[in-house]
Formats: sequence, structure tokens, C-alpha cells
Amino acid sequence: MDSQPVRDDESRGSGNNDELLREIREDFTYFRDFWSDNHDEWKTDLRYVSGDPWDADARMEREDNNRPVLSPDELGQYLNATINNLRQNKRAIKVNPTGSGASDADAEKRSAIIKGIEYKSNAQSAYTNAFENAINCGMGFFRVTTKIISKENEVTPWIKIIENPLSVLLDPNAKEADFCDQKRCFVMDVMRKRDFAKKYPNAEKRSFEAEDVKAAPDWFQAENILVAEYWRIDDYDENGEGGKVTQYVTNGLEILETNEWPGSWIPIIPVTGKKMLVPRGSEIKIMYASMIRLARGPQKMLAYIASQEAEEFGMSPRAPFVGYVGQFETDADAWATANKVPRSFLQIDPMVDGATNQVLPLPSRPQFTPNAQAYEISKESWRRSIQASMGITPLPTAAQRQNEKSGVALDKIQSQQAIGSFHFTDNFDRAIENAGRQINELITKVMDTPRQVGVRNPDDSHSLMPIAPKGQMPPQQQGDQPVAADAAFDPTKGDFDVTISTGMSYQSQRAEASDFVDTLLGELPNLPIPPQAKATLLAKAITLKDIGPIGDEMAKIIDPQGDGDPVPPQAKQMIAHLQQQLQETGQAAQQLAQEKQGKMWETQGKLQQIAAQSQADMALEDKKLLAQITIAEINTKAQNAADREADRRELEAQFHDQAHDVALQVQGAQQAQQAQEQAAQNQSAQSAQDASQQQAQPSAPAQVS
Repeated sequence: MDSQPVRDDESRGSGNNDELLREIREDFTYFRDFWSDNHDEWKTDLRYVSGDPWDADARMEREDNNRPVLSPDELGQYLNATINNLRQNKRAIKVNPTGSGASDADAEKRSAIIKGIEYKSNAQSAYTNAFENAINCGMGFFRVTTKIISKENEVTPWIKIIENPLSVLLDPNAKEADFCDQKRCFVMDVMRKRDFAKKYPNAEKRSFEAEDVKAAPDWFQAENILVAEYWRIDDYDENGEGGKVTQYVTNGLEILETNEWPGSWIPIIPVTGKKMLVPRGSEIKIMYASMIRLARGPQKMLAYIASQEAEEFGMSPRAPFVGYVGQFETDADAWATANKVPRSFLQIDPMVDGATNQVLPLPSRPQFTPNAQAYEISKESWRRSIQASMGITPLPTAAQRQNEKSGVALDKIQSQQAIGSFHFTDNFDRAIENAGRQINELITKVMDTPRQVGVRNPDDSHSLMPIAPKGQMPPQQQGDQPVAADAAFDPTKGDFDVTISTGMSYQSQRAEASDFVDTLLGELPNLPIPPQAKATLLAKAITLKDIGPIGDEMAKIIDPQGDGDPVPPQAKQMIAHLQQQLQETGQAAQQLAQEKQGKMWETQGKLQQIAAQSQADMALEDKKLLAQITIAEINTKAQNAADREADRRELEAQFHDQAHDVALQVQGAQQAQQAQEQAAQNQSAQSAQDASQQQAQPSAPAQVS
């Protein structure tokens, strides 16, 4: 079928799947009956959208009697306005970090990967088709799937369209508005029996008998057979096992394929219309209405009135003049061309009434005036009913537009029109958010090998991003530029959630850009910037005005270097690599400088300590020598023991004071050395802190000439 989950080929064929097949047939009957009323209404809606508001019996009765059957298109303009407004206001899936080491940078990379997936798989077409079906009939669908994109069987998430809204049967027991909690789902495909035999050559049954049709009557339609995807989520058991999503492909009689899906949700995404609770007998049915559901009656009346008006105009007589037989014989040629050739007079043959002997009246034109004014009034009344039922404010006429000076009234009318159908847009946003949540999960689960993936950046430029699960970088190919480690993306890191962001409409963007350019050009001469920068701004302003190829040529003349990005992607990668190397080299040089400074402080302190110690030793030796000389003089000069003893005590006191001074000098030198070492340590720590803060700040972009 359309999806490509992880295959489990061992489960092919019916085998012991009798109980599963019985469950599938029962679920299919239940789902089909539940959605049958909605499908009937959807078919009627699609008939009206395609331009056929007539019931089959009424159309046949008028056609059999050659009566006009007209279908003026009053609905298409309003449907197209709503759909095209969505086309101009594209949605973007935005990823937000929620925990487990997730960062804003990783969230931006995931967003870029999702935008790349949407671009490559043409997701906007799938989104728009689903929204258009929701507007036209009540519900539309698209699917999240996977696709193999390389010879190495690398798998990526993918978006695919589901064109037929009647081919999907959602779980009737789902409670969430976007059906994200559904446990069962069918996606149907009707094919001819002979085509089935070609597509499934390994099927146990490729030709079917009456007993097969009896066993699964809902799966056979004349020469066609129904093949369906049956999606199922197994509930968790008491041991915590289960919860896996499985896709079974079946024809109601055997299991043709069994595929395990890596995600946690059934990847069939509905875009719902307006949900209504409608009484049906004793029950309340859930119905999903289109934008035109309540406009079908007025549209049918509009078609009937237009047909009746055409029929009445068709009853006008074709003969230009009516007269008696014989009145036109003499001037027959002139009367035959009276409606084509201008003439000054026409002659008739007078005819006498034999009964009254009086001349009969002149030929005359029959008078017939269709009641066109009454028809137009009636059509306008029903046209207003259509607009009211669709929540639309009547559009202004050309004369009203000319009378508007500021355009504010027109903006209000457009806003009111958007508000009238906003519930459809809100349901669409909910579906895109559901899809984004599933794609975000698949990125973690299927992008499990190192690779290079194409991404789409916020400015809509394209680039390659290396995928490095658990830090394992993809292999470098010959000729590839080196990639910085922080440019890679690890899909296994962090937890994330998604939201939806909506851009301005195209017309609003152009209006805002034009107003901004007008303001900029008025202030351009007063800006304190060089003339070349003013020329660049002027060229950018012309480009922003979006006035076509001539404007682009003018911008090139004013600023030849401003066309496009002067720095190619390869050069950007090289610049990023060189910036990283330069940053690492600067950090290493700063560390060496810090170590050198510390060594210098250490060496200087040791030298000062050695010098102080040497000075102290020399001073001590000098004091010892002086003391010896003094003692010798005393012994020579002193005559008695008492005098010598007194001189000795005085000399010892002096020597003790001098030794104390020397000790204080040594202690002071040691304290100075410790203070210098502490200062060196403080300076080294401060330098390291400054380097860390500088590394955390973003580096300025490199300039390329």
C-alpha cells in the first residue's frame, strides 16, 4: 500500500490469522455503518461543488421535456477564497525543547529537518488537498509515512496525499478532536480482481468463488475486490507489553502483509470540517459538515430560478411581425429582409374582412416582456442566503471599492470573511500539529544511522546537515568540506514538542514590505552610513518592492555585488571550520601564556627568597665577626673580672637584638614570596574565567572578499 513501515514478512499469508481476520471483518462492518451517513452527505456536497445541485429525478424530468437545467456557480468563489487564503498563509511546524538535555539549537535543527522533509515530499500539496476536501465535503486526509532514500536503505519520514476522503474509515471510538487517540483505522483501495492477482502474486487466493464472497460480502463488489490497510494499536497488558502500531494489508480473506510501524500513533491524519450533533431518530449522530452544507438549499433554489428564467426567455415569439395572409404579397421581398436591411417604408396589401366589410388592421409585433426584474430580485435573495449560511460577508462592488480612500473597510471585510470560516482553519492547524508531532518522533526513531540530510532553513535556503546519532559523525566523502562538530545533529538527544506558527498572507507581506520600503527611502539620505552601504540598501529596497525583472535589473546596476549570497555554502563551511580552529588555537595560546606567567612569578619569588636568605646570612656572619673583635678588645683592655663580665653581658644583649632583626628580615622575605605566588594564582584564575566567557559569546561572522 502507500506506507512503508518496517516489514515483517514472516507474517504474510493467512496462517493462524483466522481470529484476526474475523476481528477485521467485524471492525470494517462497524466502521462502515458508523460513517455511512457522513459519506452520503459528503457525496452530495461534492456533487454541489462540482456544479450539479439537481436531484437525479428532477434533472431527468426537465431534460425529458426539453426544459432548461442550469447550474449557476455561486459556491465556487467563496470556497476558492477560503482555500487560496490558506495557500497564501502557509503553516510551519516549530519544534520546542522540553527536557532531557534538549536545547534551542537542537530544536532549530529539528525544525529545519522537518521543513526539508515537507519540501522534498511536497507536503504542502497533501496539506492543501486535505483542507480542500474538508471545506468541500466535511473531511480530508493525508498520511505520515517513511521512504527509503539511498542504496544504504536509509529511511526518512515522508508526507503523502490521500486524495479520496471516502477511502478512510477512522475509529468511531476516538475522543480527541484530531483523532490522535484512535486505536483502529481502515484505508481502502478498490481494484479489479485481475489487477489484484498481478499486484499480490504470493497471495493464497488470487481467484475467488461464491463461498469467498459469502464469507466476506463487504469486500466484494461485482468484478472488484476491496483491499484495505487495517491499522491497529495493541493495548498495554498487565506486564507493560504492547502499545505497538501494526499495519495489516488484507482483502478480508487473508493477511497479505504485516508491517510494524515505528511510531506511537496511527499515521493517518484527518482534517475535519465543522462537527455537529444531529438527531437521527432516537440517536444523536456525529456529523462532519462542509462549508457548503447549509448552503445547498439556497444553491438549489438559485439553480431552479435561473432555469425558470431561461425557460421564460425562451418562450418569447420569434416572428417579428404578425399579419393576415395576403398582406405581404406585393412587397414580399422587402418584408422578408425587414429585420436586416434598413428601409424608409414598407407596403402592404390591404385586406377586407368579408363579414364586416372593413379593412383589416396593419401587421404588428407581438408584445412580450419577461419578468426579468422579479427573477433578479429573487436570485439576489437566495444569493444572500448562501453567503449567510457560509459565514461570508458580501464582497464590495467595484463602485464601493472606488469610494474607499484608505482601504480599511476592505481589510475589515476580508477579516470578517476569514473569521466566518476560521473553525476550518483551526481544525487544519490541529491536524498539522498532529503530523508534526509524529514526524518529530520518527526523526528520533528512523534517522538512526550517520548521514547527510537536506534541510530547509528559516530563510528558505537549502543546506546539508550531518546526522550524528550518539555523536557518531557521518563518513567524509572525497571533496567534502570539514564540518564542525556543533553543526551536526544528534537525533537521540533531548525531548521536544511541536507547535504551529502561521505567517502573514502574501498580500499582507507585500503591503507591510511596501510600507517599510517607503519609510526607509524617506530616511535613507539621513542615515549615518557610507555611500556604498546606502546603495546596497537602495538595491535591497527595490528588490523588496517585488516589481518584477526590471526591478531586479535596477538593483543589479545599483549594487552589482548584492545579487544573491556572495558566500557559497562550501565557503561558509570552510569559514566555520577555520573559525573553530582559530578559537581553539587562541585558547591554547592563552593557556600557554598563563602557564608562562605563573612560571615567571614562581622563578622571581625563588630568586627574591635566595637573595634575602643570602643577605641575612652575610649580615649574621658580619655580626659574629664584630662580636669576636669586640670580645678580644675587651679581654685586652679590661683589668678586672667584674668589668669583663659586665662588658660581656652588654655585648650578648646587643648580639641578641641584632639576631632578632635578621630573623624578622628573613620572615618578611618569605611572606612577600607567598603574597606574590597567591597573586599569580588569582591572575591565572581570572584569565581562565575571562576566556570561558569569551568562548560562550557568539563569534562575529568572518568577512569574505
